[in-house]
Amino acid sequence: MDTLGTHLLVEFFGCSRDQLVDRHGIEKLLSDSAKNGKATVVAVRSRELVPNGLDSIAILKESHLALRTYPDSGYATADVYTCGDCDPYGCLAVIKERLAAQDVDIVAIERGILGDESTRVRGHRPSKRILIDCTVANIPPNVFVDQSPGRGIGLFAKKDFEKGEVIYDAPISLASFDTQFVLRSEEYETILMADDLGMELSIAALKEFPPELLEKLAAHYGLQDPALNVLRYRMTNGQQDEVLVTGFDGLVNHSDNANTLSQLSPQDLCFENNTPKMVMSLIAASPIQAGDELFWDYRDIPGFVPPANWLS
Repeated sequence: MDTLGTHLLVEFFGCSRDQLVDRHGIEKLLSDSAKNGKATVVAVRSRELVPNGLDSIAILKESHLALRTYPDSGYATADVYTCGDCDPYGCLAVIKERLAAQDVDIVAIERGILGDESTRVRGHRPSKRILIDCTVANIPPNVFVDQSPGRGIGLFAKKDFEKGEVIYDAPISLASFDTQFVLRSEEYETILMADDLGMELSIAALKEFPPELLEKLAAHYGLQDPALNVLRYRMTNGQQDEVLVTGFDGLVNHSDNANTLSQLSPQDLCFENNTPKMVMSLIAASPIQAGDELFWDYRDIPGFVPPANWLS
């Protein structure tokens, strides 16, 4: 859907103090960042704050680019609003580099949309759409996808399982809340947001991780006995990817009388671009016969309470 412009609200953490107090440098930064975002600068103004810091703004032909600095905190905020063919993210790339920012938090708002989508807020990247192939050739051989009465689609056992037997191992990845997952089998297709398909990597969820897995995660990030909020921040790429998603495994429906349970494996931990990749084993909590639907008690998710109208 077309918009009138993109509005970015940005926070820069861990910045160079010298850069945050350099008035001339900040004004040049704004001009260069506007140029990198394909915007046209009309004027640049700034004023010094007491006891220190700067308030600076570049008036653009396409709107504006404002920056406020807090040298003592190594912190800065930016307000970037552009329209037309400008690239506001191109502006931010220059600011982050010049300020030597260690972390950046960004909220993007698409302006000028009427109706139910009058304001859309998302992370620093456009929403992703990821296909999860649930065809027979791409899911574990012991299960299959079929219709679940009253629930849409679900996952079913293809063979008998004894209590305690591993049904399958599923890779776990992290995704942003606004990522869309398209689950497609030979006969069915459904689209789910990340937090509908997976679960939030909350502090409560981390408390349920095996101690050995927590130790390995902390060691990878060079942390010694870290607070869980610090570990979570590093694992989620600065709180950008906060949902644990296991792909096809998200098709397992809820039941108060679940016949499966899940278990994380410390041995299978690896990293891709500094993001953890883990493996979850789905285990039979009771004897399961071929053709039975697999159920998981969502109340086992820390902090999660199923709606009252859910099928039990």
